[in-house]
Amino acid sequence: MMKGLGEDERNGDLNYFNALRNPIRRRILQLLYENGEMSASALKRALSVSMGTLYYHLDILRPFLRQTSQRRYALNELGVQAIVGSVPVQPIVEPREPGYVRVAKALALSPLLDRAGSRPALALPVAAIFAITYVALLQLLDLKPISIYYLPASSGPIPDKLWSPLNLIAILLYFFVVGKLTHRSTVDSWKLPLVVAVLIATLPTQFFLIYTVLAAQGLVAGGIFIQATYVITSVWQLAVFSAALNVSSGASWERALVASLFLSYIGLVILQALGYNPLLLR
Repeated sequence: MMKGLGEDERNGDLNYFNALRNPIRRRILQLLYENGEMSASALKRALSVSMGTLYYHLDILRPFLRQTSQRRYALNELGVQAIVGSVPVQPIVEPREPGYVRVAKALALSPLLDRAGSRPALALPVAAIFAITYVALLQLLDLKPISIYYLPASSGPIPDKLWSPLNLIAILLYFFVVGKLTHRSTVDSWKLPLVVAVLIATLPTQFFLIYTVLAAQGLVAGGIFIQATYVITSVWQLAVFSAALNVSSGASWERALVASLFLSYIGLVILQALGYNPLLLR
C-alpha cells in the first residue's frame, strides 16, 4: 500500500498504482520532484509529447499534483510520497516513428500546429491573421463557404459578407464540441490551443483561394487546374484539421480523422439540401 493513505482511501489504491504504471506519468512526477514546479510548456519540451497528450496525463495525475498561483505544476504531499516511495524512474525511450509517419505528420502541419499550441497566447496574433486572411480571400472571390465547400455569392437572408466569418465560427464551434467529446482530460487548457490550431489549420483553404485569385489574374493556369487544386487542398485541409484536433485536445488520429470527415459530410448534406453540387467554382 502507498504510505499515508487512510483506511477509507485504500479502495483507491489500485487507481493510484494504475496511474503510476505509465512511464510518462512517472517521468512527470520525477521532473516535478527534481525541479520543484514546472509550466505545462516546460513539461511538454522535457517529455517531447503533444499538449493534448500532456494534459491527458496531468489529468490522471491530479491526486498527486497542485497548481501554483502562476498556473505551474508541482507535487502535493501525496505526489512526494509517491515518488519517494517508488522505484527509480527509468528514462523514457520512445520508439522512432517510421519515415512515412513523420512525412505524413509534416504534410498535415502537425509540428507547426503543436508548436503553436504549446504557446497559444504567443501564437494567437498569428492565428488572428490567418482568420482575417481566410475571410478576406473568400470575400474577394465573392464566395460563400459551407464547411470546406463554396457557393457563389447571391441574394439571401444572410448578407454575403457574413458567410465567411460565420462559417469560420461554425467550424470552431464544431471542433469545440468534438474536442469536448474526444478530449482525454478534464483540464480546460486545451481550449485556447484548439482555437489557435484550427485557425492556423485553414492554411490549405487559403492556398487554394490564393491560387484561384492568381488564376483570375492569368498568373497561373486556370480551368481544370483550379479543380485539381481544389481536390488536393480539400484532402489536405481535412488532414490538417485532424492534426489540429490531435495536437490540441489529445484526440487519437483515428478519431480526429473521423471528426474531420464528418465535418465534410455535414457540408455535403447542407449543399444537397440547398440544391447545389459540392464544387461550384467554374
